Amino acid sequence: MEKKVSENISDVLKNMEALERTVADLYLLCSQTGLFDKEFWADMGQAEIKHARIISRMMELISKKPETFELNSQFKSAAIKTATSGIKWHMDRLKKNGMTEEKMLYIARDLELAVLENCYNSIVKTNNSEFQSLMSEIVSDTVAHHDQLERKIKPFTPSRS
Repeated sequence: MEKKVSENISDVLKNMEALERTVADLYLLCSQTGLFDKEFWADMGQAEIKHARIISRMMELISKKPETFELNSQFKSAAIKTATSGIKWHMDRLKKNGMTEEKMLYIARDLELAVLENCYNSIVKTNNSEFQSLMSEIVSDTVAHHDQLERKIKPFTPSRS
């Protein structure tokens, strides 16, 4: 049973890592369009690559002591795969038709919000302090990304008087 639980957690984390890398690819593509704020999008992409590396480290921790980790049964790996497919669709749109930076900012903000709403830090239950710290770092970065995106969107939003 323990091996099965460990495999399930590994499956979810591998999908999370793939999601982070796909988000990074999207953001790095934005940085290469020549139409968007290159530095902003490159920084966002590098942060997502960092998240993928953090998740890889988390998988190492689980492999060392799988008995100290438990997968939240409410979390489904299929949701991550669906999100990854959606991001790839946006990448295709960006490559084929182009897109305004305003539209891309809204898409990115919604991606970051979806990550927060899925409560990354509640996917795996453990008392492992290093694992919890790594997860908290991803959540903290994601909150910061969401806030950065909100600030970038603000000039596009009509003010209410």
